[in-house]
Amino acid sequence: MRAVALRRGRLDVREIADPVPGQGELLLKTLSTAICASDVHFMDHPEMGVDDPTGRSLYDAERDIVLGHEFVGEVIGHGPGCSDQFPVGTRVTSIPIRLVDGGAGGARIIGQHPDA
Repeated sequence: MRAVALRRGRLDVREIADPVPGQGELLLKTLSTAICASDVHFMDHPEMGVDDPTGRSLYDAERDIVLGHEFVGEVIGHGPGCSDQFPVGTRVTSIPIRLVDGGAGGARIIGQHPDA
């Protein structure tokens, strides 16, 4: 698939491997996405991903990183063990969050639909 990917501080349109949904995951076709301030911040300060105190950072300057975690997509597949709560054709969106007290107070969902 074609995607705009960040590698070594540069954004380029690249051919990357088609994603395969893992255990309990949905496969989505992106319909619309946005680059937000946190994406730009990561582009300007990728070392912050390396210094993640949780130890969960997967940042590697030699690998493609596709930005854009604010999106609308359509379900096109299910990974193993995934619930059928969202059938193929369902439109979905990311759940915007905000960190409380710089993350010390956890994260709060700020746009969840009441029926979700």
